[in-house]
Amino acid sequence: MSTGWQGDLTTANYGPGAGNTLTVLTNNGSGRFVFSSTLNVGIGVFMSQRGCQWDGKLDLVSANNTDSTLSVLTNNGSGGFVLATNLSVGKAPDWVAVADINGDGKPDLITANSGNNTLSVLANATPFPIQGQLAFKLSSRRVWRRP
Repeated sequence: MSTGWQGDLTTANYGPGAGNTLTVLTNNGSGRFVFSSTLNVGIGVFMSQRGCQWDGKLDLVSANNTDSTLSVLTNNGSGGFVLATNLSVGKAPDWVAVADINGDGKPDLITANSGNNTLSVLANATPFPIQGQLAFKLSSRRVWRRP
């Protein structure tokens, strides 16, 4: 996941022997992928989402189902990632999406939480340029469910 993204891959690893990790494989430019890193995230990682660009670099977010958190890992600019923060969300998030929900130009985070049938929207409250920790404001809403 270099700053000049060329089709790198990220996998979410969960289960016996896999740990709770994300694995990054970088495209070597000749159609092959090489191991870059394995990153520890929260318990029960279900999905990772690329594309949160706080500073122009592609970052990673994982939905951690068992501990009801998101792990945000920022790109260090040389192919590696650093855990920036863990964020609490609704019960058992199965999916995370990144979009500018409120139109302020900052990437916000949205989770679908199967444990309590809610969506969590985390509005990005991080001042720019980033100095210190990322900040988000959580709001959860119940999702209508057909009986």
